[in-house]
Amino acid sequence: MSPGDLVQATWSDGLVCTGRYLKTARGYVILVDGDTEIVCNEYHVAFEVIDGNEHEENSSTHDEWQDLRV
Repeated sequence: MSPGDLVQATWSDGLVCTGRYLKTARGYVILVDGDTEIVCNEYHVAFEVIDGNEHEENSSTHDEWQDLRV
């Protein structure tokens, strides 16, 4: 996953959330959906990259996503 990728996170209980990948910190994957941060334990959540930003002309740049770091 790269910053800005659209990612679907699925928990074992069936909860599914979608957001843009921001970063991985201290064993947690941070996704962003609007103003909401979705914090996921990378060992208990399955991730699927729905839409990578590598080949899109209109996608946010890596630097723009780095600016969102808290």
